[in-house]
Amino acid sequence: MAWLNFTLPLTQELEVEKQARAIRNCDDVDELRCLAEQLFRMWCQQADLTAQLIHQVAGAEALLAQAGVAEPLDQEYLTWASAINPETWGS
Repeated sequence: MAWLNFTLPLTQELEVEKQARAIRNCDDVDELRCLAEQLFRMWCQQADLTAQLIHQVAGAEALLAQAGVAEPLDQEYLTWASAINPETWGS
């Protein structure tokens, strides 16, 4: 996946580090608990959105491959992408 980029621009890296240091230096346990709860909720939402996007992209890639517009997809990739379908979670 050449389009997937795991590196942040330097300005964002610096902001992340600034916020991480602020959290690290915080002594207020109640504030840290509140922050942990908020971060956990946001992480869950982000994970769900990411899974939905991956599932949709894999479906679009499969349709393009079936139409002969794109290269055939690796079956292992299709199995993986299908397995993360959020609609089947908890079933």
